Amino acid sequence: MLVVLVLCFINIILACKNNKKPKNPLLSKYKKIKELGKGGYARVDLYEDKKDHTKWAIKKVNLTGLDESEYKNAMGEPLILKDLEHPNIISMRQIDESPEYTIVDEVLYIVLEYAECKFNE
Repeated sequence: MLVVLVLCFINIILACKNNKKPKNPLLSKYKKIKELGKGGYARVDLYEDKKDHTKWAIKKVNLTGLDESEYKNAMGEPLILKDLEHPNIISMRQIDESPEYTIVDEVLYIVLEYAECKFNE
């Protein structure tokens, strides 16, 4: 019993000492440029692909605290976007036939086509 308590205590100390969040494997492929916008439970940032230097908008949807309906809507977005092809609709990035999205720490990340727009001109 004492050994178990000591091991738990050591794990807590190590967790506090290494207070870094685990790296998101999807985001590690990109370099953040700037925030594009944010809403009630999501934000979109502009990123650059580290390999080919193309620009992508990455949408981050916070899934914590969503009710069942909101959660289903959030999770349905990448499923709809992966099959949607239309010149007037932003598409989701496809790499090797796989859509670019993931969930890390209750946040849904979706890599979207970046469409630059200038409203003030």
